[in-house]
Amino acid sequence: VPIVGASGGIYGLLLAFGMYFPQRTLVLLFPPIPMRARTFVVVFAALELFFGVTGTASGVAHFAHLGGMLGGWLIINWRRGGRR
Repeated sequence: VPIVGASGGIYGLLLAFGMYFPQRTLVLLFPPIPMRARTFVVVFAALELFFGVTGTASGVAHFAHLGGMLGGWLIINWRRGGRR
């Protein structure tokens, strides 16, 4: 069944935040664990990949979230002219 959502775009923005501000410290609400933005993005991507492969939390388009991150990465690299 086709569905529409914005979560892939939100994950693209999450990746952009992690790429532009990698050393910024974030604190989770529960549990209150401080971590760097880059670590936060990598953890979220790893969780989405794990949930997508194992089928955990069915009804959530985990690979759409990863696709949003990939799209964000492609756009950022395109805007940077292919340089890092």
